[in-house]
Amino acid sequence: MTPRRKFLWTAIWFLAVLLFWGLFPKREGKWGGAPQNPPQSQSLASSPSPDAEKALRWGRDPFVMAEPAVISGTNRLTGIIFDENRVDQSYAIIDQQLVKAGDNINGARVVQINRDSVIIEINGEQEELLL
Repeated sequence: MTPRRKFLWTAIWFLAVLLFWGLFPKREGKWGGAPQNPPQSQSLASSPSPDAEKALRWGRDPFVMAEPAVISGTNRLTGIIFDENRVDQSYAIIDQQLVKAGDNINGARVVQINRDSVIIEINGEQEELLL
């Protein structure tokens, strides 16, 4: 028997076993595993509570944009990209906008960006936003 013919017979045998395995439903018992439709308790047989329905869901759809968490104009600091060697290349994320020193946001001027804080100036008064 040639290697090609041997391979074909092996492939046919394998496919036949897979087809045979898929035609018959699994049985309960020693070799069959768990029953197909396990009995449900009385609490689950009724309609689930809203909390149970929420727990059964996967969560937020990653393809739908979430509502903005911050109302614009609050000067909320959410992130800092800080470079010790090039302080002029440091950036901050304030109200979901990327800013650097000297930029204006919501009527405030970004004075300085530090490792864990940003100093802004509003109406001549300086305010430190902490991360």
